[in-house]
Amino acid sequence: MKRFGILVVFLLALSLFSYSAFATGVLDAHSKLSMSVEPGESGQVSFDIKNTGNETLTNVKLDLSSIDTIDSDDNEITLSYDIDGSTTKDLGVGQSAIVTIYADVDSSYELGDQTKTITLTANGVSNLGVKFTLEVRPLVCVSGQAGDLKIEIKDPDSGQEYEVGETVTPTVNVENNGDDDKYIIVEASLYDLDNGKKISSYKSSKKKVSDGNDYDFEFNLKISDSFDVDHELMMYAKAYESSEEETQCIEDKQDISVIQPEDKVSISSFTLSPSSVQCGGSVDGIVSLLNLGSNDEAVTVTLQASSLNGVTTSASARLGTDTDDDSEVVTSTLRIPSNAKEGQYTVIATAIYSGERETSEQMLNVYCPQATTAVSAVTTQTATSNNVVPSTTTYTQKGAFDYFDTSDGIPMSVWILVDVLLVAGIVALLVVIFRKRH
Repeated sequence: MKRFGILVVFLLALSLFSYSAFATGVLDAHSKLSMSVEPGESGQVSFDIKNTGNETLTNVKLDLSSIDTIDSDDNEITLSYDIDGSTTKDLGVGQSAIVTIYADVDSSYELGDQTKTITLTANGVSNLGVKFTLEVRPLVCVSGQAGDLKIEIKDPDSGQEYEVGETVTPTVNVENNGDDDKYIIVEASLYDLDNGKKISSYKSSKKKVSDGNDYDFEFNLKISDSFDVDHELMMYAKAYESSEEETQCIEDKQDISVIQPEDKVSISSFTLSPSSVQCGGSVDGIVSLLNLGSNDEAVTVTLQASSLNGVTTSASARLGTDTDDDSEVVTSTLRIPSNAKEGQYTVIATAIYSGERETSEQMLNVYCPQATTAVSAVTTQTATSNNVVPSTTTYTQKGAFDYFDTSDGIPMSVWILVDVLLVAGIVALLVVIFRKRH
């Protein structure tokens, strides 16, 4: 019995020694790995291993079978690895190697992340488990996160609620912890995680951030009217140094909570037909309505151009909450006064419902042709060859007083008057001469 106890203690000690020789030498137990890859792209991450034990480790391998590589739509992530270029490696005492994990992601693979334990084995025995996070996401740093930048999505807070159709106004803080000034660019997007669709996006111009300082990037991202509140919405962001993304880049993300309000109607589109109209004419305002709320709505739509002598018109619609009755297109005619002045006018469409208002604007061009008094006949020669330039000749009938018009030089009527006066003078002179002789 005593010998059996000594044997058990010896085997346990040997087991612990073997584990220690490999586990502490390969990778610290608290170490973690992470990789971000965009759909349709490939990515990789590398880490070092070292045998700090007192015996050679043979047939070192990496087991990635714990990673989920197939999504709900059968899209796939292809994973592989190598250790110094091979799938296996022997490590002598004190010897090191580089392990690289590769991921090739289908273009339609679902966005999201998973953290699983991957296992390093040696001598045919599992020795060390390492936490590995694989994230499929947009806005990935091209060479992984690296450099001296720090990023924080300060606003919105996690779980902050927004309504469908509302605009998110994020604040992304970027801190430069390097030793020199950097020109920083921030990109951000809203994504529907359930279908992988991008909802809206933003890219800043480059901003100089001095070493040791930070800067708040503020912008707008609109939640689409058609967003399904049962889906998960995520905001992704990355910040990087202009022209140096491979060495200076950092990522962040924030979940956005979207709720459906009780009463909310959106004007999804508003157009004017025609967009240019003559004084005294009319224009149709075409307004597309969408019910985003959980209640049925009775909607009154008004068109108004206040600078056109307060011209107003209205129409009505009823909107349900099902997909077959939650939208309607309303057309209303706006008549333009005949005494309106030419110019650009703002036409405002307003949807009024349950004590709420939603507005949209379009520009209308109003023109008023001037009346002409001249009687004219116009003949036009039409060119039938590409080398002949069409010409137009206009003949205008003149009135009696047009002969005294001096715009084109001395008129004929003046010369006739001069001749008459000259003849009269000669006759008067002859009469005087004959009277003196008699």
